[in-house]
Amino acid sequence: MDLAARPPDPPALVQQVPAREYSIDLELSSVFFLSPGLQPSALSAGLVERTRSRRGLEASLGLRVLMAREFAGGAAAELWTGVGLAPRFGAWRPRVGVQLGLTGAQRFAADSTRVAPGNDLTLRLVEGPVYLAFEAAPARFQFGSVQLSLVQFAVGTDVWNAGRVVRVQFTALELGWSFR
Repeated sequence: MDLAARPPDPPALVQQVPAREYSIDLELSSVFFLSPGLQPSALSAGLVERTRSRRGLEASLGLRVLMAREFAGGAAAELWTGVGLAPRFGAWRPRVGVQLGLTGAQRFAADSTRVAPGNDLTLRLVEGPVYLAFEAAPARFQFGSVQLSLVQFAVGTDVWNAGRVVRVQFTALELGWSFR
């Protein structure tokens, strides 16, 4: 009997995780701005680029368009970045983190409380140009290269006037493609 021969190693139970992984995602959301006297809501669509490390850290960069009748021209753009924790549990990829963004919504909100017959529509500051939000994606999964998130929440406020306007974002669907 040859003692030098070893039996083969058992199959790895833990999936090999690349050192860095990237994804491009499409998100569909509703955004609500909660403030006294004016509470517009908007539908949004956006593109997100995400970079994940083996240790479960994730950095994001995104561009979204908010669409609502309260905005001049019916739309406002946002550019945002985020960082968070995104551990792996098989196919489940939950995420929690923070998001810092620039929004065009602050310039274009119509003040419907000041509209009277014969008066022009005036504009009112809904949110400053910079917001900070805490986000969570508890129902986020990855199947091969396809990523699917069914529920995401983000709650935040204007950076300079914290608490004056509360921003609530509910993302019903985020679909993405992951690559290394």
